[in-house]
Amino acid sequence: MDGRTKSLVFQCPHARTRTADGRRSEKHTSLTEGEDNSPMTAELDHLIVPTRDPAESAAFYRRVLGFAHEGRAGPFEILRVGPALTLDLMRQTPHDRMHLAFRLARAEFDRVYRFLCDSGMAFGGGPFDRSRHGPGQTFGAQGMAESLYFDDPDGHNIEVRCYEA
Repeated sequence: MDGRTKSLVFQCPHARTRTADGRRSEKHTSLTEGEDNSPMTAELDHLIVPTRDPAESAAFYRRVLGFAHEGRAGPFEILRVGPALTLDLMRQTPHDRMHLAFRLARAEFDRVYRFLCDSGMAFGGGPFDRSRHGPGQTFGAQGMAESLYFDDPDGHNIEVRCYEA
């Protein structure tokens, strides 16, 4: 250090323990090493999706998937996906394509499929298929399901899937 800058280091008081003879011991823990060894569960609250034009993307998600537009909050256009999940669309040039997979009930899945067929949009039954044939069968968080894939205005790979027969 050259004397012009100061560095503060904060340590978690629970990160170090002492051995029986008083020496310091690093304590490495894992959230899966709890008393009952059960894994932690979590649910997504929101996803920030970079987009060249948040208003255009919001209109796309409303039109194709029926997501409710909840308005603007700071730099985000907010879309309600479900009771506990929003898409927060932010103006930013997307550098990488995202893959977003949405589980739909049978009636909503069939509605999206009809819309894709009628609209002329490119879609397919697999992640890289845009042959306008589908749905396909792909694996997801709850096993195999009918799936449709298409791109949003920024090229993000959108999947809708239905586990219901």
